[in-house]
Amino acid sequence: MEIWSNGAFSSTPHRVINRGEQDRYSIPLFVNPSADVLIEPLIGEHHHFDSFNYGHYQRDLWRRTFPIAKV
Repeated sequence: MEIWSNGAFSSTPHRVINRGEQDRYSIPLFVNPSADVLIEPLIGEHHHFDSFNYGHYQRDLWRRTFPIAKV
């Protein structure tokens, strides 16, 4: 969202903090674009963010996170 909005909206922190007395359950929902989507600002100039292909980004992230998996 941050890149698509060219910095107008920032990413939401991903954390759950239970400050109450009862158990709290969190069910994450992650939505990813298709592998062939080009991620780039949709509004304004492209000064702050470089464009990238989501599929390449996701593949590289998996390779860094799980180097033994040979993804």
